Amino acid sequence: MLYKAWLIISIFVSLFFSINFYPTGPFEDEFLLFNNIVIIFIFVPSTFILASCFISLFANKRYVIMILFLIASLIIGFKLISFYHIIIVIIILLGGLVIASFHLALTKLLKIRSNCVSP
Repeated sequence: MLYKAWLIISIFVSLFFSINFYPTGPFEDEFLLFNNIVIIFIFVPSTFILASCFISLFANKRYVIMILFLIASLIIGFKLISFYHIIIVIIILLGGLVIASFHLALTKLLKIRSNCVSP
């Protein structure tokens, strides 16, 4: 039960942040510094967490998980390349992957515990 609640809340919260804080363009806003902070600290981690939610639902093998994280990294990286230099994009993507990996590990742990506890 806890696993399903965790997964549903994670999907909805990360989907909300990914949609509401989607970057529009590098020169379309007058609050560029705020947008950069929002992209780095809200959009990228929430998008990777959303990807890890779907990965935990559909993928069980390690190579599938790595391929799906690579696809998510490429999609987000192509969006961020118009905002930042390639080195900065790689650092941002690695930070997002670390956060998503922790989320995926916690989700897998909750799934294992819910399978052991349920009658």
